[in-house]
Amino acid sequence: MRFDICLQRLGRDRRASVVVWFALAVPTLVVLAAAATDYGWLALKRVELQQIADAAATGAAKELALAGRENERVIVVAREIATAGLSQAKLSSQIDAKVVDNYSGVSVSLSATVTLPMPILGQSSVVGVNAVAHVGKAPPVCMVSLDPDGSKAVNLQDAAMVTAPGCGIYDNSRSSDGLSAQGRAQMHATTICTVGGVTGSASFTPSPITDCPTLEDPLAGRKQPALGRCDHTETVVVRRQSVVLNPGVYCGGLIVEEGGVARLNPGIYTIRFGLAVAAGGTLQGTGVGFFLTGQSPSNVSPFSDRTTQEVNFGAPWLEAAVRGEGYVVPRMGQECELVSAVRGLLQGGQGLGGAVNAYRNQVRRQSQPQQAAGRVDASARIYFDVDSTIDLAAPKDGPLAGILFFEDRSNTLLIQHQIISDNARNLLGTVYLSRGLLAIASTKRIAEGSAYTIIVARRVFMNRSANLYLNSNYSRSDVPVPEGVGPIAKVYLTR
Repeated sequence: MRFDICLQRLGRDRRASVVVWFALAVPTLVVLAAAATDYGWLALKRVELQQIADAAATGAAKELALAGRENERVIVVAREIATAGLSQAKLSSQIDAKVVDNYSGVSVSLSATVTLPMPILGQSSVVGVNAVAHVGKAPPVCMVSLDPDGSKAVNLQDAAMVTAPGCGIYDNSRSSDGLSAQGRAQMHATTICTVGGVTGSASFTPSPITDCPTLEDPLAGRKQPALGRCDHTETVVVRRQSVVLNPGVYCGGLIVEEGGVARLNPGIYTIRFGLAVAAGGTLQGTGVGFFLTGQSPSNVSPFSDRTTQEVNFGAPWLEAAVRGEGYVVPRMGQECELVSAVRGLLQGGQGLGGAVNAYRNQVRRQSQPQQAAGRVDASARIYFDVDSTIDLAAPKDGPLAGILFFEDRSNTLLIQHQIISDNARNLLGTVYLSRGLLAIASTKRIAEGSAYTIIVARRVFMNRSANLYLNSNYSRSDVPVPEGVGPIAKVYLTR
């Protein structure tokens, strides 16, 4: 049979034509499938790369809110976040990060070479992405009063002053006089906001904004440290010597007497029964956080609104260290039973620490120990006396990262924490007293030497010529600012 006739028959045979066309189409289909696979792979890697760039830009923008014009720090953060993301995604990329738009945003560009699974289009392809995040800044918050309805929740008297040149002050009290300044007291801040009202408005700069929305406890989500077992059951007393102390649970409290120097190794110090530094005593520590815990006896009434303004800084310093939990602070000329008893022991030459422990032993021997125990302060309060030296910086990491003092949320309301020291220039970190009353009556600036200090307390009381100086130089310290306080910045992606 001639060849041309065979071809004619093959052309008329539909089964053969399908086979031929299929054979001709297979290479094309394979190429298209491979190309689709490569394009899909590139699209997937582009999404992954974009997510990494977005995370790096937003993280660096948050750092920008803290660092201000310190470009290098912001760029380092962007590169660290991008590098971590690339490593997890098993990608290799060039990283270009920079601060843009007059220090209001961060741009991150990534360029990665992606190996193709079906190298029809080549062995690899370059994928480039860009992300830009901007910061909508609000003034940092450096003082928050948490009391929802207390009269004079923030109360400045005499010539007391709060100076917060770069940050805001927030009072949550709904009371018509929740924010109060009397006498020659003054408050200077970037913004001053109160949920309720103000008395003595001429003493505030700028004028406070009233009827502000409630600001919930910014540290409410922060977990408390675990209590643990007692490392010290009796009161630890530092007398006329220099002592290095280690972190642990001080169930008997810690007292630094006149001439004593307590140098604290980094870590968490759980304090019960009080932290007190007498006139002439010194307390120093870097990377230290204090957890203040301890319940008052149930048969002692907590402070009420009528008693919170009876802070008596004229009483001997030991009174704050050892007086009964929840007692109304004695007015001038009055003295509580416990202070009298301890003072008598002091006159016997036992020293404050010995007097405290001796009195506690006396209480244990009484016929009604439960009732008598109500006279012993089982709660942790702070007392820094006149002429004491306080130099403290919060931890950089761990459970109390950025927090100098953390008060147990189950403590009795309005325990008074008193700072009378004229030499407490460095209090670096956040003072978190969600249940307590912070009372300050020094004659010089408090915390002036700190890169930043943030106060979150139930109430704040100041008198005499105390000047609480709240810096907000966050970029000058590697002590982190706890999330929820410090700068309030809204970070958003613009590209």
